Amino acid sequence: MTEAVAMKRMKTLWKTSPVEMAAPRRPRGLSLQAIVVAIFGLMLVVLQLAIGVTETVRQLDGIKSDAVYRATAGLDLLAAIPTENRNDRDAKAVLGIIRSLSDIYTRNHPGESISVETVTAAGDQPPGDTVVWGDNDLRILRAFAIDDGAASVTGFFEARIDLAADYARWYNDIRDRAQLAAFIVLSVLMLAVLLMRVTVVSPLERLSGLTRRLASGELVEVPEPADRAREICDLSEALVVFRNNLVQKDAL
Repeated sequence: MTEAVAMKRMKTLWKTSPVEMAAPRRPRGLSLQAIVVAIFGLMLVVLQLAIGVTETVRQLDGIKSDAVYRATAGLDLLAAIPTENRNDRDAKAVLGIIRSLSDIYTRNHPGESISVETVTAAGDQPPGDTVVWGDNDLRILRAFAIDDGAASVTGFFEARIDLAADYARWYNDIRDRAQLAAFIVLSVLMLAVLLMRVTVVSPLERLSGLTRRLASGELVEVPEPADRAREICDLSEALVVFRNNLVQKDAL
């Protein structure tokens, strides 16, 4: 009987003045939210980078292909004149017509120019078309020969395409694309953070607080599992069982 009374007094004393226990030292580390957002953000950055590089290379190829087409179109126009000469015109007169046409072509095509150069020997002509890419331009050289039966004139056409404006637009597109990609990545990350906060982080923080209070001896009410992630529901159910066990143990 004495032992039962003593145990009852100890139990009452424990309820009225629970022993204060030092909180365990919590190791520092990244939260689940930070880890998931970092991984998701890295995936988005890599995806946007791959798309941006592919589109940038495609656009640059388009600029170069268009420049080659414009240059060769002008060269084909002027190169057809010596080919159509049937020895019924003087070679120098044909050369004069070609120079006049090249001047007209240059005036009517901003950013493009075609010049005509003559050489004294056939060996000085560049073989076929020679493509030279500069920092901001494209030059294509094409040899020609005019023969009227009595004399011949040899030389080459030089078509030049100014690409400074095209490259400037290309750089601006790269900048705009980078800004758009950054906006998309930040927007998606903010949405992901908000979604994780509502569906995962907040329920876990609430369950963590309830667990600490139950561990300190406070018999708090644990809400029933809500319609959330399966893992969160499992933790909530386990916490409900833990609380009920404490109530039963306390009632003994």
